[in-house]
Amino acid sequence: MDVAATKLRPPVPPGALVRRPRLDEILNAAAEEHVRLVLLSAPAGSGKSTLLASWLAGRADDVAWLQVEESDSDPARFWSYLVQAIGHAVPSVRGLTSVVVGSKGDELVVVSALVNEFADLGDPLVVVIDDYHLIDDATVHRGMERLIELSPPRVTIVLSSRIDPPYRLGRLRVREQVAEIRGADLRFDTDEASALLGSAGRELDAALLRQLCERTEGWAAGLVLAGISLKRATDPTGFVDAFRGDDRLVVEYLRDELLDTFTADHRRRLLETSILEQLTGALVDAVAGVPGGSTWLSGTADTNQLL
Repeated sequence: MDVAATKLRPPVPPGALVRRPRLDEILNAAAEEHVRLVLLSAPAGSGKSTLLASWLAGRADDVAWLQVEESDSDPARFWSYLVQAIGHAVPSVRGLTSVVVGSKGDELVVVSALVNEFADLGDPLVVVIDDYHLIDDATVHRGMERLIELSPPRVTIVLSSRIDPPYRLGRLRVREQVAEIRGADLRFDTDEASALLGSAGRELDAALLRQLCERTEGWAAGLVLAGISLKRATDPTGFVDAFRGDDRLVVEYLRDELLDTFTADHRRRLLETSILEQLTGALVDAVAGVPGGSTWLSGTADTNQLL
């Protein structure tokens, strides 16, 4: 099965890369302590892929990278691509393509074969799967959880996702086998925001920069989009004062990355409840005029939406 080369290698870090030592430290510790799973779970535009690409660029480990697409939920396709990605770092794994094809992507067969190959590894291996939230096949999830549990300590699996995978994360936490980086961890502080904004950030004094960070809640995409508009602004103070979620560039990003992925019913509930300062299940029911507000709020929180 042919695969685009860009699916199997980390993205090139941006030229104006902002180093984030506090997050690199978490990732380094996870790899060096042989944590089985590193989970980056945060909303769109939080800087997950960039963080991982920049971190890997500074390490000497063997690295397998798989960039997931929507069509990759098919088990045979997913395991075939993952085998090819790992094969770039561990050539002996390339021979497992025939195992994937012969088993039609059976997770029990493929995972056992991968674990057997991993048993002979001499050097640490980092396996990164980016945009894992696009996988919605239960057998793939079962297989990945089994791979995480059975892989030898020298293998670290890193998942970058907008939602938590349906694994037994509680068990991994109790066993200290998972390291987690969440949306709150990825928020840019004022120093990081200043570096991210570049020349546009130098136009802001400390108070304005702090105000912009508070307005965007340190959201990477929001800061980048603010920086683009800020370069054209003749009055930086007025721009920061007026900067809201209705900025044209922010609206376009949210439409493409979030709203277009929601059902009509979900968008309607978001619109109807947008006037509320606080959200509770009963209040959502009253405003939307339909039951199920508590379940809807819980599901919304679980999917790391920008609320």
